[in-house]
Amino acid sequence: MRASSGKTGKSVGTLLDGHNAEGQTALHLACMRGYAELVKTILEYPEADVEVLDKDGDPAIVFSLAAGTPDCLKTLIKREANVNAKLKEGLGLSEKIKQSFDDCVR
Repeated sequence: MRASSGKTGKSVGTLLDGHNAEGQTALHLACMRGYAELVKTILEYPEADVEVLDKDGDPAIVFSLAAGTPDCLKTLIKREANVNAKLKEGLGLSEKIKQSFDDCVR
């Protein structure tokens, strides 16, 4: 059963799947802005896809890493975000996380 969002009648799942012109979802945007509590709230919903990709093929964890938000990173990792992906510059995502936020992968 999905929760209703109130007046609009859209399900939470529909809102979570919505994206902007760049293909970014609410999860991408929350990570990009460092809204750790919002990331946690979004990921409480089973239909939230931690691996959803934007138009460039980037998952939310890439935005969290770029924004320098360790709390968001930790939340995504706990939800089993793929840390084995390769970044465009060829460096493995897990290597970049270790370089930037060693405490997130311990």
